[in-house]
Amino acid sequence: MPLVRIGKRRAVWDEPDPDEIAKTEFRNKDGSLDLRPSVYEVDGSGTMPAMGQVVRVHAEHTVSLISPPRGDGDDVVVDGCGNPTVHASAGDTQFDFANARHRELYFETDEDLVEFVRQVLATLPARRVQVSRGQLFAYIASRVDMNDPEWVRALGRGEAREAKGWNQELAKWRKREAEAKK
Repeated sequence: MPLVRIGKRRAVWDEPDPDEIAKTEFRNKDGSLDLRPSVYEVDGSGTMPAMGQVVRVHAEHTVSLISPPRGDGDDVVVDGCGNPTVHASAGDTQFDFANARHRELYFETDEDLVEFVRQVLATLPARRVQVSRGQLFAYIASRVDMNDPEWVRALGRGEAREAKGWNQELAKWRKREAEAKK
């Protein structure tokens, strides 16, 4: 099954230097390279992931761990690149599906990680999986409208800065969608 890396920033994969990508996309808080980066295992065939699952893990990951995006997401299928070992690990999101699909790639050295990035870059056009802002918010709106308990819990804590930001962006998206249908 395909392994998908949820991109931290859209433009990071446009950088041609693997060392710079590694420093930006795979950096720990202390500045060292993360030799155990997170990915999500999704259904699919070969390196073609099931798009519905990519949208789902992208939404569950981002709502749990980052502020609302300003643009589209830039995720990457990483199967077959480098020689990391893949380990199932408990995810740190607010959602059972994403947590169950969470994996870590184990690299032995910084050089192994940079080589992995180099190999991803060599076939990047075939590996990019873009989740549009519209897809992201359409998915979130559908889960909220269905009173999905995990989504109600995740976004129901409006006092939390992150939840408040997501709720505000969801309201803006809904308003734009309603105006576009007029």
